[in-house]
Amino acid sequence: MMALLFLALAFQAPSPTVSGDHCTATLVTDVQSAAPGQEIRVGVRFNMDPKWHIYWINPGDSGLATSINWHESPGLNFGELQWPAPMRFTGAGAVGYGYEESVLLYSKVRVSDEAKVGDRIRVGADVSWLVCEEACIPGGGKVWIELPISAGEGTPSEAAHDFEKSAARVPKLLQGVSAQRSQRGYVLTLPISGEGVKSAYFFSTAQEVVSHGADQAVDKSGQLKLTLLRSEYSTREPEELTGVVLVVGTDGKPKAYRIAARLASESR
Repeated sequence: MMALLFLALAFQAPSPTVSGDHCTATLVTDVQSAAPGQEIRVGVRFNMDPKWHIYWINPGDSGLATSINWHESPGLNFGELQWPAPMRFTGAGAVGYGYEESVLLYSKVRVSDEAKVGDRIRVGADVSWLVCEEACIPGGGKVWIELPISAGEGTPSEAAHDFEKSAARVPKLLQGVSAQRSQRGYVLTLPISGEGVKSAYFFSTAQEVVSHGADQAVDKSGQLKLTLLRSEYSTREPEELTGVVLVVGTDGKPKAYRIAARLASESR
C-alpha cells in the first residue's frame, strides 16, 4: 500500500494543499511577502475530520510520525521543525501521541540578504501522515507556494493568527531537570513545586525508552517528580531522557515544557 501511495505522489501536481481521506494539509506562511534578511515562519496546517487524529514525533505504541521535509531553496534557511505539545490517545490496548482537529507544524525561516526585491522564491515540502480513528489511512504529497520578495517586511497573512496559537503550544525549554535510573526505569525531577499541580505526564521523544501504557507515578511533595517504567521493547539504555512534560495545574491550565536530562546512575 505504501509503495503505491508514494508512486502516486511522484506524479501529483504541486499545489499549496494536498487532501487525503479524513485529513488535509496546507502550506502557509505568517506573512504575505518577505524582505531580504527577514525571519519568517513557514508551516503546514493539518485539518482532520472529527474523531480522527495524526501523530507526533513519537507516535506511541503504534502509528507513524507525521513528516515534513522542506525542499532546499536558494535564498531560504530553514530552522528546526516546531512541534506543539501532543495529546494522548488510548484504545484497543495501545497508547498513541498526536493531534486531533487541527495542528500547525512550522519552522522559522531566514530569507537571504542576497534575495532580490521583486523576485518570487518557491517554498515547498514533501509531507506525509497517518490518520487514524478505528482504521488508519496513509496520506501525503508535495505542497508549495511562491513567496514574493518585497522592499520592506510583509504584512501578516491570514494564517498569522494560527502561527501565534501554534507557537503558544510549543513547549518551552526547562533547565535544571535531573534524571536518574531506577531498577525498573527512570525518575525525572523537575525544578517545579508540586504544590498546585493536578497532574503531569512525560511524552518521550524517542520510542522504546519509556513504556507508553504504564502509569506514571507523580510525587507532588517538594519538587515535582515522575517515575517512569522502562519500555518492554528497550534494547539499550539511553544516555539521556528527552521529551515533553505536560503539567496541568489545579486551575485546569496546562503548561508544556521541553526537557533534555542526562541520566545519572541508580542510587544505592
